[in-house]
Amino acid sequence: MIGSNLMLLRGSQSPLSKKYILKLIILKSFIFPALWLLVIFGFWEAGIFGDNRVMAYTIFIGQSSPITVVVLMVAQMLNAAIAECSVMFLWQYLAAPVSLTFFTYIFFLMT
Repeated sequence: MIGSNLMLLRGSQSPLSKKYILKLIILKSFIFPALWLLVIFGFWEAGIFGDNRVMAYTIFIGQSSPITVVVLMVAQMLNAAIAECSVMFLWQYLAAPVSLTFFTYIFFLMT
């Protein structure tokens, strides 16, 4: 879905400014995972997870990963903001491997 919508945008002006995309990448790929890391670490210290690192890591990854494709499907069904969603997803998925690798390393250092 993302690829087909991006192909439709090929050669045209991006619907989002570079400044907006950069803010989105920083917020979604670095600030939100850092906040979730603190929340999960607080739960870990409180003993909510016990010794189950897998459950803590699964919740952390689920909350820190890029948003689901369901948002794009709803945008396509309503025929609204398809181009904007496609561009945002592209940049979020390009930044995700770097940020998730970094925060996974930090997670296992903290637990």
